[in-house]
Amino acid sequence: MHKLSPKQVRPGYDKGFIDGYNQAVDDHLIERGAMIGVIGHSGVVGKAIYNAFPGSIGLSSKEGSYEEMAKADIVFMAVPTPSKKDGSINMDILYSCMDEMQKHKTKEQIVVVKSTVVPGTNKYLTSNYDFEFVSSPEFLTELNAETDFLTPDRVVIGANSKEAFDKVIDSYSKILPDGTQIVRCKPIEAELIKYYANCFLAMKVIYANEAKTLCDEVGADYDKVKLGVSLDSRIGDSHLSVTEKGGYSGMCFPKDTKGFSDYSKKIGIKQELIETMVKLNKEIREK
Repeated sequence: MHKLSPKQVRPGYDKGFIDGYNQAVDDHLIERGAMIGVIGHSGVVGKAIYNAFPGSIGLSSKEGSYEEMAKADIVFMAVPTPSKKDGSINMDILYSCMDEMQKHKTKEQIVVVKSTVVPGTNKYLTSNYDFEFVSSPEFLTELNAETDFLTPDRVVIGANSKEAFDKVIDSYSKILPDGTQIVRCKPIEAELIKYYANCFLAMKVIYANEAKTLCDEVGADYDKVKLGVSLDSRIGDSHLSVTEKGGYSGMCFPKDTKGFSDYSKKIGIKQELIETMVKLNKEIREK
């Protein structure tokens, strides 16, 4: 079993919690391992989690049952949260799954929310369902989902209690390599981390598109410019390539940038850079 060491915890986030954590976690969980369940196990994220934990219980719209899921100690929730027409996030699938879990509950369970959700979702779930909720957003790519899940840049865990955090980190420690960076934080912080990360990467894409447009106009080779910029370790070369269609697309960036812009407006906080980025991407994609 891979164990995470104290040096792997981000400064400022209970950096001493791992010291002696084997004694803090229930002995039976360490000996046999918690039974893992995955709701949405046929999707990109869910499949990566399901395959990472041998013997886990899977549930999707086509197979599995909530009776079986009730046997799990830790349930990873990896269901879609698609965009509505107005750009807001549709949480209906997640709430429907939780309604069913509540009906079939037979014991204490931890629900680890991997889906991208509206900030504040953990608080809502905790207030309305009889489970312990942990927010642990996923940052994998669709192309390399399973590899990315098993070799992450970091794992973000937003828990309301040390007990829940300890149990989730114990499960992760069985599959993740030594040296994995762990960020322990509040659930609301975990939910925001996912949005800000994806919005920042989408912003790099739009910036690259604008840079290429200027390079083309003045006769400069964008690839040479990109190389000279990306060798700066503070910037890096990810998300600076410009596709023929331009802008960003795919499952996450359009949904998350619009969703975060909508969320910000609803709480009365302007995020003008993100709003402008959404507008620019629409213009680029519609050319």
